[in-house]
Amino acid sequence: MAQETVLQKIELIKNALLDQMEKEASNNDPVVLAEWYAFPTFIHRLYRRSFSHDSQRHQFEESFCEMKSNRERVKMFMGTNKIMRGFKSQIHKMVKENNRERGQSSIKFQLFRKKATAKLLQAEDETVDESSFTFPPRHSLYSRSFKGYKEHDDFPGLSEGLALELIPPKRRGLVATMDYPPKAILSIDRAVATWLSPNLYAQYCGFCMIKLDTKRVQCSSCKICFFCNEQCFNQALESFHQVECQAMPILKQASIIHFVVRIINIVGIHKILEGEWEKMGKIFPAPGGDYIRRFVDLEDSVENITNMDLLSFTNSSLFIALFLEHTKLVNYPVNTVHLATSIMSIVITMSRNIYTIYDHRFQPPTGKHCRGKGKPDMLVEGITREIGYGLFYASSMFNHSCVPKAFAMFLGDHIVISTYNDVKAGEEITISYGTSYPDTHFEKRQEKLKDNFYFNCVCEQCVIEGSNEQSQSSRPHRERPKRSKSPKRGQRNVKSGAQ
Repeated sequence: MAQETVLQKIELIKNALLDQMEKEASNNDPVVLAEWYAFPTFIHRLYRRSFSHDSQRHQFEESFCEMKSNRERVKMFMGTNKIMRGFKSQIHKMVKENNRERGQSSIKFQLFRKKATAKLLQAEDETVDESSFTFPPRHSLYSRSFKGYKEHDDFPGLSEGLALELIPPKRRGLVATMDYPPKAILSIDRAVATWLSPNLYAQYCGFCMIKLDTKRVQCSSCKICFFCNEQCFNQALESFHQVECQAMPILKQASIIHFVVRIINIVGIHKILEGEWEKMGKIFPAPGGDYIRRFVDLEDSVENITNMDLLSFTNSSLFIALFLEHTKLVNYPVNTVHLATSIMSIVITMSRNIYTIYDHRFQPPTGKHCRGKGKPDMLVEGITREIGYGLFYASSMFNHSCVPKAFAMFLGDHIVISTYNDVKAGEEITISYGTSYPDTHFEKRQEKLKDNFYFNCVCEQCVIEGSNEQSQSSRPHRERPKRSKSPKRGQRNVKSGAQ
């Protein structure tokens, strides 16, 4: 019986995760989640198999919790020979499988047009009314007129009527310096980097994330990635695809490696290495600057991150660093400790700032803050489709509230943030980071935000509900005479036999 390949093992993990997530009640697409978490799960299993007994692993993890810096955490992992040997062995196998699947040693980039089949188009066209809301293609986005929107001189991607201020205990946040009417645009921000779910490679552009038409451009080298047109293809080549192409069979299965490699190629590893030390202790980003400056200024603090999450981040970061060294995808003279520590900053930045990107072409906002029905969070509202993840600069400056003042919609790799109702000058502008939090119980809501974004929400609604919870728990408990319970609707009353 043939031994399973590494890529086959990752595929099995993905299928198992998909089965598990489909059983759980979630607002997120289980396919996208399974594809994203399959590879980190594979790395975590490698880590666990590095120890002969659970007691050895528990002892290692207890020592890990005492580490004070990311550099110390990386060094501790590197000092464990079994972990290093296991990682390097799997990386060597992955590269061999990648080369075998590509079937060629040299890489040549050619361009050719390929029409999609009628069957593929029929699968893409879902029965959704798109007449009410249509988005322009990427190349015409900046030429489109957005009524009343003027970009900030110092902070590209934000409206001129916003200011970045210190808002204790949230650290920094965005405050309106002028009055805004309902549905006023506050931000038009292009992603620093994106990750498209592999199951949608043939349906969305690998560069601008716009849904593909019947005509598209396919990379004839990897034969995996598709693009809207030659313009998107050439921009992708210049930004990241020329490096990624040679490793696409691996990167397609290795979500977190793929995203990190893309960020490094777009931003530049030398800038990330320099920026890691430049911004230590800073709260406010420098005005202006390009995408490099913007990425370096994103939040990557380890504050409130659990030790188990830090262990997972260290685990993944070291694996990625060893993979990049082996494959030469990042050709820069730097030692493994420094590289892995910088990658860990990238991974933490991703975990704190990442957005789920949706295809919001189907309908305009209808949340309850827009005097309609539905969820107040446009990130998950209505008939939408999750297509991947993205890192954004300007929109990462918006703090969370369970009763937000603004909502977000996506136009490919751009995010557009607009007000729900009137906003007065001096008010903080907030968005919701996830599902419809106002409809979720206080404790469950706080638990989700703590697990996903590493903070305790102190918005107005949470403060009120938190004080109510505290006052109820402090009341003396009084015994009341027991009464017979009436049966719930739809349940059988065993005593009377009634339905």
